[in-house]
Amino acid sequence: MTYSTERDSHDDHYDIHAVLTNYGWNLPPERSGWVSVRCGEHDDHHASARINADLGAVKCLACDFGGDVISVIRQKEQCNYREAVAIAQALTGDEHGDV
Repeated sequence: MTYSTERDSHDDHYDIHAVLTNYGWNLPPERSGWVSVRCGEHDDHHASARINADLGAVKCLACDFGGDVISVIRQKEQCNYREAVAIAQALTGDEHGDV
């Protein structure tokens, strides 16, 4: 499946920790920069994923899962951009206006 490159200028302001935690990821407290974590998308025995709360992004070097908050939601929910924004707003309590 391919995903649209349509992007809102506020996409990177949604809380990536809140979104990944919702999908069952076990994350350490937020820190600046890229932080190594175990990927919640596969049986990860080593910290093969990286999360950056400042950028609102995640990337697993083992399974290639990753992206910003909106693309993570779109991958997990198999939804369109507008639906993903609504889910991000509901999960994070952060509304950036109408989409």
